[in-house]
Parts: sequence; C-alpha cells; structure tokens
Amino acid sequence: MLRAVGLLVFFSALSLGFYRETHVAEEGVGGGGSNISSFIRGGSDSGAGGLATEMQLEASAVTEKIHAAHYANRSEEQVKGDVTGDKADDNDAEANDTELDEAAIIAPLIEESVSTDRENLISNSNEEDKELANPVEQIILLGERHSGTDLIADHLGECFDIKVANTYKRYKHWFQEEDLTRVPENSAVVVAMFRDPYDWVEAMRVEPHHAHDHLRWLRSKTNLSSRPLEWKEFVTKPWIGRRGSMDSVTSRTNRGMNNAQCMDSYSFYDAAPCSVNDSSIVEGLGEYKYEYRHDRSERGFSSIIDLRREKVLNHLSVANFRGTRAFFSFRFEDMNVSGMSTLMKNLEEATGIKARCNATVGMAPHRLAQQNITKHGELTGDYIKWMDRFVDWEVESQIGYSRRGGGDTLQNKMPEARQDDPTPTAVIEPPTAKPVEQIILLGERHSGTNWITDYLTKCFDIKVTNIYTRYKHWFQEEDLTRVPENSAVVVAMFRDPYNWVEAMRVEPHHAHDHIRWLRPYTKDTIWQKMAIPLEWKEFVTKPWIGRRGSMDKNTSEIPGGIESAECMDLYSFYDAAPCSKYDSPYLQGLGEYKYEYQHDGSERGFSSIIDLRREKVLNHLSVANFRGTRAFLPYRFEDLNENGTGVLIKSMEEATGMKARCNATVGKAPRRRRLDVKKAITQHRELPKDFIKWMDRFVDWEVESRIGYFKRE
Repeated sequence: MLRAVGLLVFFSALSLGFYRETHVAEEGVGGGGSNISSFIRGGSDSGAGGLATEMQLEASAVTEKIHAAHYANRSEEQVKGDVTGDKADDNDAEANDTELDEAAIIAPLIEESVSTDRENLISNSNEEDKELANPVEQIILLGERHSGTDLIADHLGECFDIKVANTYKRYKHWFQEEDLTRVPENSAVVVAMFRDPYDWVEAMRVEPHHAHDHLRWLRSKTNLSSRPLEWKEFVTKPWIGRRGSMDSVTSRTNRGMNNAQCMDSYSFYDAAPCSVNDSSIVEGLGEYKYEYRHDRSERGFSSIIDLRREKVLNHLSVANFRGTRAFFSFRFEDMNVSGMSTLMKNLEEATGIKARCNATVGMAPHRLAQQNITKHGELTGDYIKWMDRFVDWEVESQIGYSRRGGGDTLQNKMPEARQDDPTPTAVIEPPTAKPVEQIILLGERHSGTNWITDYLTKCFDIKVTNIYTRYKHWFQEEDLTRVPENSAVVVAMFRDPYNWVEAMRVEPHHAHDHIRWLRPYTKDTIWQKMAIPLEWKEFVTKPWIGRRGSMDKNTSEIPGGIESAECMDLYSFYDAAPCSKYDSPYLQGLGEYKYEYQHDGSERGFSSIIDLRREKVLNHLSVANFRGTRAFLPYRFEDLNENGTGVLIKSMEEATGMKARCNATVGKAPRRRRLDVKKAITQHRELPKDFIKWMDRFVDWEVESRIGYFKRE
C-alpha cells in the first residue's frame, strides 16, 4: 500500500531495560539448566562472585541431565511441574513437603567430576577499584510465596554468623524499594529466589497466601470452608483487594490517603486494604492483602501472571539499590536438585565469612545414581498451553525460565499496530478498476461516530456502515466475507483521553457495573433513576471485567461448549463477558450489558478503563493493515468539531473517487475568528486537578501520541 504520512507525529515503542548486565545461560526445556545472576560491589576478577566455578559447572550439568530426562518422557497432553517447595508463608515454616525436606538434609558436599561445554554461564559483576571498608551487616532473603525462601533462610541462619533477614523495605514476598534507614549503603547481601512460573501459579492456586478472594468459599471463612478455584478461573480472576470501613474513612480526603499508615509500609494506593483493621486472617493463609501495581495508580492486576511479571522485575531491580552490596538470584529448582554449594560459595565470598556448616545435597546425586528424574505434579495440557501463550516469557528468560510447550510468541500474536513499525496516519490504496463498496466508521463510545456516520451518509452515494467485523465500538479483526479485499474506506474516530474517560464515567455505555446502583434493576426504567455515576477515582481503578450468567455457565460445563459457543457480536467465549445475549440485561440509556476482555484469547479483563483504551486504540489503528481496507483515515473528534469537515470530505472524495453531494461543515474555530471571540480554539470540560494528574501519570502517552494526544500538564 502507498502510505501518506500526515501531520500527526508517531513514535515506535521503546524497549524497557532495567537490569544491570544480566547474562542468561543456555536454557534447558521448561527452565531446566542453571541460570543464576549476580552482582557484587568490590568483587574480585576471579569468578565474578564465585559463579564461574567448577562447582557451578557440576550443578548445571547435573540439573540439565535431570530436566532433559524428564521432559523427554513428558506426554503430549500433560506436562509435569514441580509442586514441591516452600508452601510456607509467615508462620508456616513446617509446610515444606517430604521431597523438599529430603533435599534439605545437611550432609557433606558430594563432588563429582562432570565435563561440560557450556559457555554461557551467568556471571555478572560490577567491580570497583578497591575493597569496601565496611563489613556486610546482613543477608536478606527475598522471594514470592511458595519459592523456597523459608528453607533457605533457616539454613543460612544456621550457617553464617551474621544477621539473616527476610525484610528489605518490607517483608520478603512484597514489592521492594530503596530504604537506607533499614539497609544502609553497601551493607547487605541479597538473595532473590524464583520458581518455575507453571509450578508457582499452581502452588498459589492450591494455597493462595494472603489472597483470600482467590478461593471458592463454601461457608464461613475458616480453613475448612473453602476450596481452590479451577485453574482457568484462578488465572483470569483480577488480582485486586477489597477495602473495609477504615479504608473508606481514610479515602475521604487526599490528606488522609497521603498520610495513611498502611500495612507493610505501603502507601494507600499500592495495596488493599491499607488498614490492618480491614484485614481478616485465615488460618494457613495469613492476613488478607492484595498488592496493586507498584506505581501509586491504585490499579490492581488483570491476572496473577501480571503480578508475577512486575514482581520479578522489582526483585531483580534490588541489585541496583544503594544498600545492596551483592545480589544473587537463584531458581528454587536448581537448589532443590543440585544442593546449595554454589549459594554457599557465593555468600562466603560476598560476606567474607566462612560458613560453619556443609552445603545441602540436592536430589540430583541420589537420583542420578538410581536413574531417577525430578518428580513433578501433573498439570493439565490446557493450563500449560495457556501459560505458554500469555506469560511474559521475555521477563521469565531473565531468570532462566522458558516455555514448556513452545508455539507462537506474544509478539506474533499482537495486532500490527503493536509491532515496531510506526502506525501511519493514513493509508490509501492506488486506484484500481474495482470501485469502493462501502465507507466504515469505527470508534469508541463518546467519540463522535454517530455524527460523522450520519453526515457521510448524506454526503456520499455509497453504503456507509458502522460495522467491520463487529459493531464500531468493539475490537476488530480481518473479515473478508463482510469486507472483501480492497473494498472499504475506513474512518477511525478518536477523542481526547481526558474527556473520553470523563464521558464514559458519566455515561458508561454497556458497562453497567461502572455505576453506583441505588435501587434494584428495572427493565423499563431509565438508568439515571436507578443509579448515579461513580466518583472518578473509583471509576478509573475499577477493573474492566464482566459477569457471566447462567447461560454462560452452562456453556462452560458442556464438553466443547466454549469452543462452539455463538457469542454476541461474533466474539469468542474468551474475549467478552457475557457471551450469551440471554445473560446480557438491557439498561435504558446504556444499552445491553457487555465487557470486552483483552483481545488475545486469555479471558483476562482489564485492570482499568485506560488499559482498555490503550488496546482499543492499537486495534483500531491496525485496521489500516487489513486486506479489506482500501483506505484508512483516522480523525480526532476535536479537530472536526473545531475546524469543520473540509479535510475529511476532501480525503473521502479522493479515496472513493466520488464527488460529495454536500458542503463541508464549518467548525467552531472559524466562527469564533469571524466573531472575534477571544477564546481558546479547543475547549476542555473542567475536570478535577487530581484526575488530570492521575491521567498525566498513568495513561500510555506513547500510544496516545500516535493519534496526536499529549499530556495536559
């Protein structure tokens, strides 16, 4: 296609790099193979923290053999994943299962000679010219729940005559920040533990420590009154907590929220609940608490896998904290299989203290002698496939984990507009013998699409429609049955994000859960008599996820029902809720009930309306590359409103080869100039300053810049 670049400025996506020279070793299948990264201030040239040693080569080779043997015997439908490990949390030190306890037996280090040709050992250091004068004050263990941290902390406490802690800024499981009062400069050696994502998510499903809403409650909230969710419900349930009465009082003023003393030194915006008085305790699972995105936006996560991605990045970033003298990241599986010799050697070098115990012996020497392999719990094939597709494997590769099942990468699944190539402002196919068949209007709710659709219908003697694959507001896909090749001129409408979010808050078409209900639903009553808009903060932080009804439930319980379901607006069962129109009540003034999910088949909703907007903008821009699109013309509502439709009409005449049978409209700007009215050309509705600041900070402005929008402040 010929691409005519107009006045808007476009930027391609930036890569985010965060970790200091992390090198990744050759990866075994499903995370097999040693992958340890280190950072030591003041380290020597020999071994870069003791990692490039013969002992590491031995551990790596043994681990590789075990994983290779295991995955060679894996069935196609089921993949086995290690579900042993640290089930402990807080006061749950005895929850390790029998197999992990075996690995923790204190015994003399068994040394074997193992030859290897591995060249890509992870060995990375930030060396200084001289040794640091002050001694190391403490060893700090970090790691998510079910990652082996209790076992390692207990063992290191016995081995080293130095403080061994599980708190940096806050407790080991949580997001960390620099804190020089707790951890003075260059005073701590940090060990970060990670676990295979398949097994970690499954362990969290079975025992979701602190995440009480990720259980199915049967009676009152005691340990005997609940059971784990099914895997699909667990991974697609938003990771967001409920606030109680104390938090409700605190949230009434900005001062209250900014000065709140929350659990675990969190701000009010970064976890729910804030107040310990709003947090119930469930025996075996600890106190109720959900971490939010660690950016003060008060947005939760769409899924536990999104929490994991951010937690991995955060814990790796501790290497760059000023209080960190040395940083070592280890995979639970490596130590479980090969023992703790590498960890012990690294810590001796980093602390300058000789361990007063022997390293543990892992399972590898015992099993290698007996021709056994690492045992794994059984995980379903569908679960493995889902994780293969939707986990952020680029981030996982930084700690040595990779897909078990292979398949397409996320990048290959992304719409064209999410690729590295910049998005064009207009795409116009050169003239062909085949005439244009239709003009298609696309755009989100409250974006001026009704106005432009009616206007173009009057102006051009050609079919003007608001459907590509589906109705104009929704995510679009290629559909050559509805839109044959090179047959359509597409106009995509966009609106300023501040005003669009505010318009959606006041009238959230189709999103019935984003209003405050004052009385029960009545079919024949206009919605304003039953409900009122939410306050802006509650609106932008409320997850964008729908509820399924009885018909959807029946569909999901029938073998093959989900795959064969015929959903509203030609969606798959995974991409919207509800699927069935019979589960979708109609509300006067807001239309039928429906929430779109992430358009990737994951059945995950969005953590906020601004995340929905980002994906919708990219999707609608990607229509330019559909085979059915002859010409693609994106417009901002504000431009047409202020300056009139002259540019639009001219572009449409060129794209369709037809002469408009109407005159262009005159916008507000020419009228104001003619009347000498001294007002700004673009008028914005008055919006709360706090709302503008929030939008300034958390909207994806790189994506917005592709359609010509920028921060106001």
